[in-house]
Order: sequence, then C-alpha cells, then structure tokens
Amino acid sequence: MRNLFKRWLTGFERVYRADTEAERKAVYRLRYQVFVEELNKDLANADHHNREIRDPEDEQPNTTLFYTVSQGGFSGSLRVVMWQPRQLTRDISNTYALHLFPNIEKHPIAEVGRLVASSKSRGQLVLPALARAGYDFAVGEHGCHFAFSFCAPGLVRPYRRLGYRPYNAGMISTTDGLRVPLIMITSDRAYFEEVNSPLAPFVSLYFGPKRNRLAPLDLTPYRKILGESENRIEVKPDQVWQQIQMELNRDSGPSCSLMDNLSERELRKLAEQGVILQVQPYQRVTREDLHEREMFVILDGVFVVYSGEKRLAMLHKGDIFGEVALLLDSGKRLASIRALNRGKLLVLRRKFIEDMMERDPKIAAKLLFNISRILAQRFAGVAKLGDS
Repeated sequence: MRNLFKRWLTGFERVYRADTEAERKAVYRLRYQVFVEELNKDLANADHHNREIRDPEDEQPNTTLFYTVSQGGFSGSLRVVMWQPRQLTRDISNTYALHLFPNIEKHPIAEVGRLVASSKSRGQLVLPALARAGYDFAVGEHGCHFAFSFCAPGLVRPYRRLGYRPYNAGMISTTDGLRVPLIMITSDRAYFEEVNSPLAPFVSLYFGPKRNRLAPLDLTPYRKILGESENRIEVKPDQVWQQIQMELNRDSGPSCSLMDNLSERELRKLAEQGVILQVQPYQRVTREDLHEREMFVILDGVFVVYSGEKRLAMLHKGDIFGEVALLLDSGKRLASIRALNRGKLLVLRRKFIEDMMERDPKIAAKLLFNISRILAQRFAGVAKLGDS
C-alpha cells in the first residue's frame, strides 16, 4: 500500500521537458523569482536586467531541463546533466572527488542541480514529481547508477529524504557558499526505503533479474566511501543527539547558550531537524553579504569572525553565529566566519524555527528568547568596550 501511495505521489504532477528557448527562459525566470525575489539570494549568475538565472551548465548539449506548471505558471524545475563514460571533465571530477569511486569512469553519471519550487508549490507534489522525472530520465534512458548533486548544509536532510546521501569527500566551496557533496545510488533500494524516499518503488522497474532490466550496482567497493559514520556531516537524529549530549556533558560554554533551559525532549527536537557539520582548519564556513537562512551552534573548535581584513571576534564552544541572517527577512550575512582548527557545528535552518512556532510554540519561544539573550549580551559587550 505504501509503494502504491508513493507511485501516486510522484505521478500526480505532470513534468515537461524544456525543449524550446521560450520554455528554457521561463525556467531561468522561475529560478530568479525563487532565489532572488523570494529568498533574497545574490547568486553569482543572477541576471538582474532580464530577471533570469542562467548557468553555463544550462547551455551544454548534454543538459536537460524539466519543469512543472501550476495555475498557468511555471511552478518547479530541475536540471540534469548526463555524462557518458570517459567523457567526464576535470572540473566535474574535482568537484565531486570522483577519484574516490573505483572505475566510475566506465559508468554514465548524472549531475542533478537547480531543484527549485515556487513558494506556492512548496509542500505539495512538485518536488517528488521532478525527482521522479529526473530518476526516470537518468536511469530509464541512460542506465545511470550514480547521480551527484550538492546543497547547503541545512538542506541535506530534505535531499536525503529524496534518496541522496553525503559521502566521504571534502566540502565544496562555491561563490554562493559552502556546499555538501551528495550522491544517489540509483539501484540501492534498501537505502531508498530506509529514508522513506518516494523513489523507492521505481527501483524495481529498472533493476533486477527480469529481462531488459539492469543489474543492481555491487556496493562492496563503495562501502567505506558511503559510510555515514565517517562522513563530515551527520544527519541521523540518533547520531546528532549523541553529538549534542557529548558536548553538553563537557565543560560549560558561554554564560548564554542556545540550549539553555531546554528539556531532553526539546533538545531531541533539535537533533531531529539539525545536522552536524565537521569543518577543517582554516575552512571558511560563510561569507559576509551572502544570503542564507541557517544558524550555526559551535559544538567544538575555535572560529574567527572577520569583515574584509579586520578580525572582529573569536567564537568558541557554545557560541552561535548566523543568527542575525536567520532572523532577518533578507537573510544577509553581516560577517565572514572561518575555522581556526578542526571544528564541529550544529546547523539549524530558519524553517525549523518557523515550523516550531506552529507545531510547538513553547520550544520556539525558548529558542528565540535564548537568541535574544545572546544578542543582548554581545551588544552589552560592544557597548562596554565603547565606554572604556
């Protein structure tokens, strides 16, 4: 019954391919509408004159754009770039650290990006339908076992629900911020079912012992690469909770903390929605003037706050950063943050706070009060320095 429901879920919205220039331009305008006008992001490839976001990848002959239409307008879109065996470029290989995967040059791979839905369509069936269309295209038409993508740290959990997973590669630094590399093994039905992906029922359409179906990929050579316990990002709620507990049981942090006065039940809510990000020495986590809606809680490590060449502050375990961008509608970062040593961060999205305001206002009130206390403490410290 569950598989029947998932088939219905992914097939309810009709998905089209952008074959004409008019359709492609409509996709570019939808991206601009969502990323710039709705989310206030200042992306590197934003064309403000034409109100479009068009990437170099969009112009490649091996690129296919998909879109959905709702109420007479474009409501969602997805880009799939197909790379045939031995045609991978150095840039794509370096971005996703493809050298980690034995014999991957013998396989066609897909790069999936620019998955977007308009604000009116979020929470509906647009994203599952687009994910299904991309899966059918990559697997059904190209026999693809590997699909790669990347996303902001706060979006790893939603991507994981579609069937992607982090793997043991370095973070990707882009002009739009730090990104997490992701992979989907298209034949790994066990993983799809573990994360309750809407794509799970379709694995058996393309993989299995029946005639004209592909043999599932042998995951044995990739176990260590895919091992979530070794990744630089942790999304499993139990593992996130263990990390939070471990740090809470150590020596205390600052006098004001985001986790003050939260019960175990409430802390577990953080673990259910947050992700743990491990960063390397001197790695930049975020940059001033970026538009992002994520906040970071330092669980371990030392981080420096700077603007231009000027160092503004040092942050330690228990401190938070990104809270101003999380609270402001613009989402604009006021400073840059870089790790001074190996660090560990709990990443929380603004959407988590918004959801808590509706579902559990008591938790939301505590979190917002704690953020207010931290901001007030910082303001008092700056004012004291000004008086001295």
